[in-house]
Amino acid sequence: MGGAMAFCDGVMQSNLIISNSADEQAGGLARCDGSIVNNTIYGNSAGLSGGGIYNCMGTIANCIFWANDAVNSGDQIDTASIPSFSCIQDWTGGGTGNMTSPPAFRDAPRGDYRLEPGSPCVDAGDNMSLGSFGLDLDGNLRIAFGGKSLTVDMGAYEHNAAPFVLTALSVVNGESLVLTWNSQPLARYMVWLCDDLSSGEWVRARKAPISSQGESTSFTLSVPTTVQFFRVEM
Repeated sequence: MGGAMAFCDGVMQSNLIISNSADEQAGGLARCDGSIVNNTIYGNSAGLSGGGIYNCMGTIANCIFWANDAVNSGDQIDTASIPSFSCIQDWTGGGTGNMTSPPAFRDAPRGDYRLEPGSPCVDAGDNMSLGSFGLDLDGNLRIAFGGKSLTVDMGAYEHNAAPFVLTALSVVNGESLVLTWNSQPLARYMVWLCDDLSSGEWVRARKAPISSQGESTSFTLSVPTTVQFFRVEM
């Protein structure tokens, strides 16, 4: 039972669960009652039921279930919570925001499960279902402007995403220093500064967190009179 994992109640987010098998139930996940969010569950098989997942009763959202197979019942999902905002092959079980259109992976036969630019799974998930914003399986920001909006994608990878890094540092009129970084909606950030990386103490550039401004976020402070190092924390 559970070719990949069984009896897990932790959060499972941004994983590839592929090509596993079980003699009876759940080629992929069995009796996992934690949140199953933004996973790609593909090509798993079960000798009885639940090719993808079986008897998982936690939140299931923003996932892709495709090309899983079970001999008796539930090729993709069997005896589980009703999923939402997920791409599920041949799904007829209801739920909000689900679709049955092929996910359009770049090259699944060669192991590339990233989404093509025209994939229906791009910008089709639900931001509020994320347990944490964090990063996708490539280490890029989980929410990116995939082509239509700042809405999370379905699956383990975020299309058109970039690493969480400072993208610009500029001086305005010789008085203000502007830091800019890649960001995502609903997240908040803290800017820290330090004058000596070997022995200095990191202190907050301001006490209150900085709310996301969308695809990128900027923070302005006075130009320092000494050398300063900066760090941005999500």
